[in-house]
Amino acid sequence: MLRIILAICLFFSTSLLHSQEADFILSKFFATQVEDEVLLRWTITAGNTCQDTYVERSEDGKNYERIGLIGGICGSPDASITYEYYDTMPLLNRNNYYRLELGQYGYTSAKLWNSSSIINRISWLHQILCPTMQG
Repeated sequence: MLRIILAICLFFSTSLLHSQEADFILSKFFATQVEDEVLLRWTITAGNTCQDTYVERSEDGKNYERIGLIGGICGSPDASITYEYYDTMPLLNRNNYYRLELGQYGYTSAKLWNSSSIINRISWLHQILCPTMQG
């Protein structure tokens, strides 16, 4: 029984370590709305490199799907490097959780963005461009 408990603890501490390690190499990571898309921007601090960056999205913060790849070497041994990714099809009227997989560093912590503001903007534009005809 003690072995099972130790194995479970090791599993969770290893998972947390990878998340913290990935977060540690970033000086910033955020999501914001640009038009009808979501812009993700992150900076990998100088002295850190990894192979391939995957962008993932989830509606519930648990089950993620890969929506993008920035292939090749990421980061730089000499300078901080900023990256951008546009989610051109965010989940409308729902939460959008984003995280990055930074090669050997694992996953970052998730960033939450809610698309309700896009729905409000589309509704507002529709009212202006297509007013109700009154007879």
